[in-house]
Amino acid sequence: MEIQRVLTGITTSGTPHLGNYAGAIRPATAASLRPGVESFYFLADYHALVKVQDPAR
Repeated sequence: MEIQRVLTGITTSGTPHLGNYAGAIRPATAASLRPGVESFYFLADYHALVKVQDPAR
């Protein structure tokens, strides 16, 4: 059987809420439990990459 890889994520907008859970987190978690599936899940935070943390740098 061939392994299926799944990559998915959500963009953070503060504290996770019911919409995040019902619409993205719960279905992704359920899919990751299927046999033959290798899943990767992330929380995207673009601002953490572009925001200047130390102005002297």
